[in-house]
Amino acid sequence: MLLVMHDGLRWETGTDWRPYYLYFENCLHIKNSGFEIGYVQFNEIIRRWIDSYTVLLLLHALILYLLVFRSLRHYSRSPFLSLLLYYVVTLPYLGMNRQFLAIGICFYSLRFLIEQKSILYFMVGVVLASLFHRTAYIFFIVPLLVRVFPISLYAVVAALAIVLSILGLPVKLLDFLLNIISNEAMLERAEIYGSHDATLSMGLGLFMAYLRRLMWIIPFLYIYARHNSRFTRQDLFFFNLYFLGFVLYVLFNGTQYQIVVSRALLYFNIMECIIVAKLLAINKNRQLIPLLYAIVFIYGLIQIDKGLSSYERAGADNLFVPYKGVFINVDYQRRMW
Repeated sequence: MLLVMHDGLRWETGTDWRPYYLYFENCLHIKNSGFEIGYVQFNEIIRRWIDSYTVLLLLHALILYLLVFRSLRHYSRSPFLSLLLYYVVTLPYLGMNRQFLAIGICFYSLRFLIEQKSILYFMVGVVLASLFHRTAYIFFIVPLLVRVFPISLYAVVAALAIVLSILGLPVKLLDFLLNIISNEAMLERAEIYGSHDATLSMGLGLFMAYLRRLMWIIPFLYIYARHNSRFTRQDLFFFNLYFLGFVLYVLFNGTQYQIVVSRALLYFNIMECIIVAKLLAINKNRQLIPLLYAIVFIYGLIQIDKGLSSYERAGADNLFVPYKGVFINVDYQRRMW
């Protein structure tokens, strides 16, 4: 409930605030917004009953966290630790209303693969998610990862991804495909998002971006190689999803298709909240527990600080700091961008 209030009672805080707020105000009169039908109906239903964007944000947050927390109760060994890590990963993206609903539905739909082994129900969930944001289509690849792979394959795939990235082949392939389908909207979005986080495409920024992911991937594979009996097929499934996110990050970071890194990979990056909790849960040395939790806590602070600072732009205010809500910092005049 704290997180529901955190997200639902904000005002002029977070990314994409202006377009979503203006759309809600005028949604009953706009015929072609460019938004997906699910989000359009969500806005129109609420707008017909009450003229309050805060009500929409509260309902949005309530639906999202019900989906997320019920999923974490099923998937994670430490649900509240996973919720903390989910917050760390997603906070810098707060405000992406459509995609967060899509992510919540996709995350919840994983149970159909894990528990019921029903690809059909899972696919229905992904289709439902795509009604809120088209990036949900990337989740159609997930059923291919419900299996156990040899450890050596992870090293080979990671090395191959690095080589392909250096050669620029993934970008050339996407250029070819987009030219065939003439998707001008996708090209335009790729150009917009390609400029964001560009500093991460080289030097120290790129090294730190890789290190962030490898600091969980390497220990997971190392412990699994030595004590594979401590891991279930479900653990390996979530690791496969996280590893796929890492591979796609290597392939597309710093390219004109930065949208893949900035938005689509969030579906896989949130799996960090599951695998990190697993790594801490299988620790047998009780004396290490305070140190491990301290590392996770410091890691979270660093990631949040880095994520929020990326929204500082000359001539405008940080979109997150200070937090402005309907009951706090109400007189603060944020220069939006």
